[in-house]
Amino acid sequence: MLWYELEFRLNEYCKKGGKISRRKYIRRIRLFFEFCKNSKGVKGPDQIGKQHAHEWYNSEQLAIRTLTDHYYAIKLLWKFLKRKGTPPYPKTLEEADLQTLFDKYQKEYILLSKDYKD
Repeated sequence: MLWYELEFRLNEYCKKGGKISRRKYIRRIRLFFEFCKNSKGVKGPDQIGKQHAHEWYNSEQLAIRTLTDHYYAIKLLWKFLKRKGTPPYPKTLEEADLQTLFDKYQKEYILLSKDYKD
């Protein structure tokens, strides 16, 4: 697959469904392309692999939510490239205590809902 073929698929994907979120995914995929082209000398989308995804996750210090968004963008790219399996999950997300985050947000939700009931 060539770059322009993948760009065509991304543009077609962006035209359907929820426009705002799809545009964000496409923007993240294009940023990932630029990262791969500039830092690793990738000549085509078929040369992008799991190692590139790991390096992109570790290239910047990002919040957990942003890393998750990047992961889902790369997962969409994997789908377009017809790869088997899923892309690698960011290590920082694997290490994060997601239950603690859930408890934190659940407590905030309960506090906010009590304020609206009063």
